[in-house]
Amino acid sequence: MELNKGKYPGFRPGLIEHIDGMQVTRDVAVCMRGGKQIYIDIFLPENSTANLPTQMTMSPDGQHVLKTFDMFPNSGVPAGSVSKHAVWEGPDPLFWTKRGYAAVNADSRGSWSSEGNLQVLSPQEAEDGYDVIEWLALQPWSNGQIGLCGVSYLAIVQWRIAQLNPPHLSYINPWECYTDAFRDHTHCRGIPETKFTNFTDWSCQCSHSRTENWQENNKMHEILDAYHESKRAGNLSAITVPAFVVADWGDMGLHTRGALNGYTGISSKQKWLEVHGKKKWQYYYRPESLVRQEAFYQRFLKGEPSQIDTWPPVRIEVRDRAYVGHVRAEQDWPIKRTRFSLKYLDAESGQLSDHLQSKISSASYNALSMSENAQFTYHFNKETELTGSMRLRL
Repeated sequence: MELNKGKYPGFRPGLIEHIDGMQVTRDVAVCMRGGKQIYIDIFLPENSTANLPTQMTMSPDGQHVLKTFDMFPNSGVPAGSVSKHAVWEGPDPLFWTKRGYAAVNADSRGSWSSEGNLQVLSPQEAEDGYDVIEWLALQPWSNGQIGLCGVSYLAIVQWRIAQLNPPHLSYINPWECYTDAFRDHTHCRGIPETKFTNFTDWSCQCSHSRTENWQENNKMHEILDAYHESKRAGNLSAITVPAFVVADWGDMGLHTRGALNGYTGISSKQKWLEVHGKKKWQYYYRPESLVRQEAFYQRFLKGEPSQIDTWPPVRIEVRDRAYVGHVRAEQDWPIKRTRFSLKYLDAESGQLSDHLQSKISSASYNALSMSENAQFTYHFNKETELTGSMRLRL
């Protein structure tokens, strides 16, 4: 795709700007193993350009802030609460440079002006992330401590990069993400996804070079195979860096399962899980969440004591209904005191039953209909909390 999106400012290698109290260097070339160059934007606090801890993002969405929350008017992010400098779904450089951090946004290989071919969520992207981290650690303004931040794609790549254990990676902060593109996104529960895959494909097509047609590849690869395995964070146990993992209950069709699996799968001795019931961007940028992010970054990028030293390992929101609930601390995930209970489908009555039915019955509907469905209802005879996973066996 030609680089013709309306707000793209163009390729500006090495341009230095002084704006809003920041020193911003545009399109800095970083050489990868093998010789290809990818480009990054670097934001430093203007009054302090030495010994800085660094927050880093990497994605093909563009370091150029082409998407805004105006595209999603129901996002819950108040107008003006995120500056014009924030990359899509990433930390706001204006907020963090004021607090003594450097912010770096990298365009994935093959995206925008970065060299090479673009492959969505590829092993190559993880190697490139490793190389950028190690390059950043050697810069004269860096304190050698690099952390990975961001939401969705910016979070998904964190699992892949962290599996390679870059020596100067200090933490990961995957916020609303998944670990397995096939099971969590493109073929959730084995059913091909037909809408958001198209949006993702559109987001990853800005390049001077060749880009993967992700939507078409998913049509060609209908079952789990080597292609889909290449998109999976298959060795979570190799991850040992501190991790602050955030998920929300309402993103079950995309991020929730993968984020929870990521938390349980990594080997990090210092790891925290937070699960909320709000909208993901709203929750990421709200003041209370920024305070918690800063506590995490302060501890593992600056090496300073912070509130995180008193955090429980798990913090979940128990919801009564939308936007109504309470936050509770836990020591484990999954919660060890969970009691699993078998229920059985009764197609004749449309109920979930406590007992296996002796009579065979069936329920059917037209899968292409927008109104037909098959529902099974269960009536609880006492107040019950449902917190955790469910299984449906057919």
